[in-house]
Amino acid sequence: MSNPPALFGAPIAELDDEEKLWALLAHLSPLVCLSFIGPVIALLVKQDSAYVKYHAIQAIAMQLAAVVIVVPATWLTCGLGAPLGLLPLILSIYLGVQAYNGTWEGYPVLASIGKPPPDKRFQG
Repeated sequence: MSNPPALFGAPIAELDDEEKLWALLAHLSPLVCLSFIGPVIALLVKQDSAYVKYHAIQAIAMQLAAVVIVVPATWLTCGLGAPLGLLPLILSIYLGVQAYNGTWEGYPVLASIGKPPPDKRFQG
């Protein structure tokens, strides 16, 4: 079996299933009301994994951005901004699946936070 292309967002290195699972859990933790706790637990459990670290930092940054944007938008629009809160959840599910597939894909605009090492993004 040949290796997939080594581009940002594509799986390039052999990751074990445990790393992929912890990256997935970091992204999906907001779905079970563990918005910040889940990624922090993933960081603590898999400290030696750059892959898990990248995805956990991405998940924390997204949750912070969601709180900073969605809560004031909802309050200022008397509740009309509440549907905006679905966007972070949809992105979390999508990127959780991508993380489980072994990609280094990040959230739009936040992708440079916790950037993977250069040798993980591009090879060759």
